[in-house]
Amino acid sequence: MGINRKIENLKNMVIVVLFLTAILLLYLLWTPDLKNIGADVLRDLTSSSKELPQAQQLVQPLYGAVSAGDGSFVMYTDGADAMMTAAQQELGAFLAQDSYTVQAISASLYQQAMAGWESVQLEMGYGFPLADFCRYFCGRSPDGVEEILFDTLAFSTASAESFFVVDRSAGKFYRIVCSEARDAVAAVAAAAGTPLSPCYAGSDILGGGDALICLSAESSLAPAAYTAEGGGRYIQKGSTIAERIFGDTFDFVRRITDTYGNVTYMYGYGEKTFYASIAGRYVYRTDSEGKDATGLFDDLTSALQSLSQWGGLDTGDLSIVLIDYDETGAGRVRARTFYFGLMSGNTRIFGDDICFAQVTVVGGSVTEMLRRLIEAQPAAAADQKEAAQPANVIANNSNHIYNILSNNTLAVASDEAFETASQQALTLVPGYYASDKNGELLPCWVLQMKNGTRFYFDLYTATPLGFARKGA
Repeated sequence: MGINRKIENLKNMVIVVLFLTAILLLYLLWTPDLKNIGADVLRDLTSSSKELPQAQQLVQPLYGAVSAGDGSFVMYTDGADAMMTAAQQELGAFLAQDSYTVQAISASLYQQAMAGWESVQLEMGYGFPLADFCRYFCGRSPDGVEEILFDTLAFSTASAESFFVVDRSAGKFYRIVCSEARDAVAAVAAAAGTPLSPCYAGSDILGGGDALICLSAESSLAPAAYTAEGGGRYIQKGSTIAERIFGDTFDFVRRITDTYGNVTYMYGYGEKTFYASIAGRYVYRTDSEGKDATGLFDDLTSALQSLSQWGGLDTGDLSIVLIDYDETGAGRVRARTFYFGLMSGNTRIFGDDICFAQVTVVGGSVTEMLRRLIEAQPAAAADQKEAAQPANVIANNSNHIYNILSNNTLAVASDEAFETASQQALTLVPGYYASDKNGELLPCWVLQMKNGTRFYFDLYTATPLGFARKGA
């Protein structure tokens, strides 16, 4: 009797253990937190099939422009990366010479050297610190350039012993004069690929401004489908990123879900927060700043590593590129913010956010990360067809451009709107607009203004598609 009761009790204990084990297994497989996701799902959400790009691969020009000295230019997006490599080699050869001086020059002198002589320009589309650029790519930097930002690097046969750097957003032009002349124009121009079309300075085409404007354009760009990273499992993807960010402290993180399903992870009293939206947008912030005196390219590498480790960089056939840069602070410790965009082949992709990923690094530590990456495959090849005339893109949309720039929806005189749009234009190039409405990459004209605002217009009809403000 006693033996039978013991056997019966043992059976009951086994049943209870099996029942609890089954519940635990279901919990591990179905809960959205990273530590409870199956290994196959975890690998799918955090792994990346791409090799982490080197920091220097991300610093590429928006386009190159070559002039024969007749006042016109030929614009290149194809081969712009190769043109940059050649320009870095020429820059290194210049800086290896015995002496050089830095001269501030007028806008008219620069424009004359570019349009009236054989020249080549590389347009970055944003300001980059000249000293850091030279030290990293050339091994040394000219004295007296620590405060100079450049969005354009140029060479001209008008001054073959010099190279030019321009901060067009600030209206500043410089010539660095070295001791010996070089045939830098020919060396850089030889690396160019297939040209877009002839273009002229805005002052010649629009009556004002210095943006290079093509006379006409043809394109084979066609719409292509895209998906936000995570493939629809956005909150699940967010949980994997949160686990990576918080690490060993994840058990002490509060998880708050709003009525829409967006999730906020909070450590302590807000020292670290991470937000995952149901639309696939992720934001991390921390109050903890580093104290190390790190270099710009060290911080750029840290920014890349954080994106890769906290969610991966698998963007299908798209490549990542640096599209803007900000720096604040003085002395040893700087706060550097890197803005990352995407490319399909030689074509940049833009959206309603100013970038697809943004990372701030302070003293060697990441203090903020925003990411909303997408994945896409190239569109099927299409026949070449005529695009909307670039000058008309600005002229026909000048009121729209003026109203957005001035935050004023009231009507304004057409002449005033057109003059503002022309003077404030920085670049106008073909690209893709990532439309949230239908999940498509739409061929577009991308008009960037000197204050960082971007406008997107249909490539073939010039119809406004959207815009993005820096800092919004």
